[in-house]
Amino acid sequence: MIRCRNKIPSFSQTTMQKGIENWQLLTIEIRLYNCAMANEKNVISASRRCDIPAFQTEWFLESYEAGFCEVTNPFNPRQISRISLKPEHVTAFIFWTRNPSPFWPAIELLLKQKVPFGFMLTINGYGKEIEPMVPDWQAAVASAEMLAQTIGPEKIIWRYDPIIISNFTDFAWHLRKFSQLAARLNGKVNGCIISLIDYYRKTRRNLAKLPISFNEHPETLPDFGGFLSNLQAAAGAQGIKLGSCCETDQAFSRAGISNTGCINPEWLQKITGYPVKLPKHKGQRPGCQCVVSKDIGAYDTCKHGCLYCYAGR
Repeated sequence: MIRCRNKIPSFSQTTMQKGIENWQLLTIEIRLYNCAMANEKNVISASRRCDIPAFQTEWFLESYEAGFCEVTNPFNPRQISRISLKPEHVTAFIFWTRNPSPFWPAIELLLKQKVPFGFMLTINGYGKEIEPMVPDWQAAVASAEMLAQTIGPEKIIWRYDPIIISNFTDFAWHLRKFSQLAARLNGKVNGCIISLIDYYRKTRRNLAKLPISFNEHPETLPDFGGFLSNLQAAAGAQGIKLGSCCETDQAFSRAGISNTGCINPEWLQKITGYPVKLPKHKGQRPGCQCVVSKDIGAYDTCKHGCLYCYAGR
């Protein structure tokens, strides 16, 4: 069996790094999800925690060939889960990324083996001040076009997320950028998901580095509803179905934007070719409509450096 290089330290590594001589005292809880024994199939989310396609192609290929990866619980580092990546145990892979270009070896392998997968492709166009290491929007659109030609637009969701309202990126700026991107992505994606930024503590700390004034509650502005209606119209003009992620404010529904969730049964059916009935994922944010999935990867490993990201440092 191939030994995978994981982000999770082994017992010996942990012992060496911590300087623990009596390593027998180190207790690590391991939950092994033996899908082969349980006859369990999962949607594999790769990943809400990091951009695996952009930065961890080699790790994914090694883990896929080995048939599993190990994932640390971010709230309990002593709890480790083994997730099967064997095709017979995977309903579909869902890849979350800003840059699929480095992932072509994995894409070609999954296509060859006829393993179902789809992409959540984030394209915002904020620029290097806010997204330091993210490819510019023209390069991102070019990647989306190539991806659509290879796997089909029905397997790609465009994420215009998060929406950050500031004195630099106001409603008018977003409408211009969104309309520009929608025109280029016409016929290249299955739909678009939008979401307002969540101001976590690290988000506030990182954004405070910029000489920009941010509005943390744009939904209270009088023209917020009109802004959403304009986004809906811009998407509709390009034949792009617009949905939201974890947005329960009535302004979204009044604008005709449903809280569809990201990984939803309708999209999974297009990816797999058959109906997928799964319960909602209880471990996500309030308002999340995604079906249950297994997230792989690790926090604090993404190199894009987006100042608003909850998953980075």
